Amino acid sequence: MSVYVIDRSRGRKVVRDVLGKSYTGVLHTDFYGSYNEIECEKQKCWAHLLRLKTFFARGVALRDSKIQSEDIKKSLARLVSDTQNFMFRRFRHPKLKTLAKRMIKFRANLYTFVEHGNEPTNNNAEREIRPAVLMRKTSYGNRSTSGASNQAILMSIIRTCHKQNINFVNFATNHLRRS
Repeated sequence: MSVYVIDRSRGRKVVRDVLGKSYTGVLHTDFYGSYNEIECEKQKCWAHLLRLKTFFARGVALRDSKIQSEDIKKSLARLVSDTQNFMFRRFRHPKLKTLAKRMIKFRANLYTFVEHGNEPTNNNAEREIRPAVLMRKTSYGNRSTSGASNQAILMSIIRTCHKQNINFVNFATNHLRRS
């Protein structure tokens, strides 16, 4: 299911209003702080971590492997240990220092995808919002709160229909005939 919300803010309140204080799924996000207080399993986007290829590749290989769950736990523990050894090094370059701080802060959310078999990035979410962002940009934005609300509802229904291979025009026509 897709849910669009258009608001003046990307703040914590918006996220909390949509998801509640706890969420039963896995929340795939970039490193924007508004998602931090939601209680749930989280997966931080590896694409936003400057593509640390060796750790990322090991995580993906582990997720896709056919080994038994006990062996996966051992391999995952080793991968987490190797990642922590990297992130706790003392770096001189400012960008590496920033990267290490980010990894330390969100270390509990780096390998959720291995255990749950999910995507390691938030690219699906980024692609999901693109049609609404393009529509808003080409139509000069939302001119009113009501317009923003209407667009959010329509985009939620359109994208959910698309995900379920339902023709939106037929769906809307049938729904309006019943009303």
